[in-house]
Amino acid sequence: GNLAYRIIQESTSTDYAKVAITGLSTSGKAQSSLQVIVQSTVTHNSTIYAIDYIGTRAFDKCTNITGLDVRYGLKTIYQYALRGCTNLSYVRLPSSITRLGDHCFYGCSALKNVYIAKGNPADVSIADETCLPGNSGMTLYVPRTHTNSVELWKSKLSASGCGSKFSSVVKS
Repeated sequence: GNLAYRIIQESTSTDYAKVAITGLSTSGKAQSSLQVIVQSTVTHNSTIYAIDYIGTRAFDKCTNITGLDVRYGLKTIYQYALRGCTNLSYVRLPSSITRLGDHCFYGCSALKNVYIAKGNPADVSIADETCLPGNSGMTLYVPRTHTNSVELWKSKLSASGCGSKFSSVVKS
């Protein structure tokens, strides 16, 4: 695959084994243009691991990444995780996301569209305004199934200092 992982927890009687994404694999680095798809699980040596987070600096300055599509299960994108991915144009985040670390998308100058499947951002921690690039004209797409999702996200973004980073917040 295109991703590199680190085991962070072996399976127990009460919880699944977990891994963290640490970056691109050799094959991922070799591609000139790459849409990264983070699945919910990965299998290694017959063990199924839940993907828990994208680690600090995992994709730092990976200019070949054009898109990031994260499936349900991932909870955190740590600081500097995608900093300087200058060709990253869109990000799709699951409803399971609970934390966006500082500078996680900083310097992603092509980022225009952010899709998030979580209607109510009450349990999402946004480090501060540095988690997003200073791009103008970005659009945040929120679920249409949640009645107040636009208002809730606008309030959350404003409170974290990110309100001015998006030209619009719309239901999709």
